[in-house]
Amino acid sequence: MDPTLSARLFGYCILLLPILLLSEVLLLRARLSASRLRALLGLDIAYNGGIYLAVAAAVIHLLWFGRALPDYLGNLWLYVAAGLFVLLSMLSLVPLTLYVAWRGALADDNAVRPGTQALLLLRLCLLLEVAVVLGLGHLARLIEQGPPAV
Repeated sequence: MDPTLSARLFGYCILLLPILLLSEVLLLRARLSASRLRALLGLDIAYNGGIYLAVAAAVIHLLWFGRALPDYLGNLWLYVAAGLFVLLSMLSLVPLTLYVAWRGALADDNAVRPGTQALLLLRLCLLLEVAVVLGLGHLARLIEQGPPAV
């Protein structure tokens, strides 16, 4: 495996994640039908898969193709990025549980009318995930540069 392949895979995942999240936000603007809810659930599953792929690419790069492991373990930005990935995994549970709950109400293909609080929570959560993912892209560059000189 080429050393740059894992770094590129991570970068492509980080580019893909906000696109998937913003697609979900745009789909939430209109009335929810069964097909739209299936599309939202599919986008959310693709997003979660992208998170796992980004973590796998980062770990592969860290263990096999990056600098020496002690160089990374002494870098504070690595721990910040790991914490942000944990935050992303927790935040991604909110849309997934809402979509699965709404899917049960769509057995007869009628439009779901979620409450305004649920939609507000969902949009807020999705936009917060976008901000975290964009921060991860910047953190990856800081991790590769190494810790700041004192």
